[in-house]
Amino acid sequence: MGINACTDARVDEADRWGVTPLIAATFAGHTRLVNIFLRHNADVNFDPVSHVMEVFPNADLTLLSQQQGRPCLWTAAWRGYPEISMSAIENGANVNYRYIILLFLH
Repeated sequence: MGINACTDARVDEADRWGVTPLIAATFAGHTRLVNIFLRHNADVNFDPVSHVMEVFPNADLTLLSQQQGRPCLWTAAWRGYPEISMSAIENGANVNYRYIILLFLH
């Protein structure tokens, strides 16, 4: 069953922690899967931190886990996946993104 078999599939659907299929595939180093998601217009600049803040507006978060809180390009570079990094850049990844550890106090 290919990705086209799922006509209602949403490539930018994030779980409550902000992990999209693209970010999960990037974290795991699945280059072919990343490229499939990018061909299907996955948001290469999806911001997991903003998503988590929307889902948990009163959360006291000191640090998101290693897989969360970072967009595709940052994750690929951090995990050492140059092919995925290049694919992300070729698909419009923000190369000026800087990861900032955020502390949310209530």
